[in-house]
Amino acid sequence: MKRSPSFCCTSPEPSTPPKKRVKSEHSPSQRTVKKDNAEPGVFTTEKYAIFLERLITAGWANVDRNQLAQELGVTKKQLCKQMEPNRFNIRKRVMEWVRGI
Repeated sequence: MKRSPSFCCTSPEPSTPPKKRVKSEHSPSQRTVKKDNAEPGVFTTEKYAIFLERLITAGWANVDRNQLAQELGVTKKQLCKQMEPNRFNIRKRVMEWVRGI
């Protein structure tokens, strides 16, 4: 009995449509860290990103925005725009930098 090569098949397998990705409706601070094979206590890039996102959110909630705007010489509105999520601003640049580590 002769075996056929494994790469050769006589009947095509039914194709399944690719799964579509659905955007998460959770904010970055609500994400949970996926279990990975890293050693306990070792920071992965994703852990750094979540950690920094929470620090940014907590710091922004507790900063005196009027004083900071005056100190930087910008308006309070300009300052707020730099911290809005999902925009190309300082917040996004910092998060991209962290993910690039």
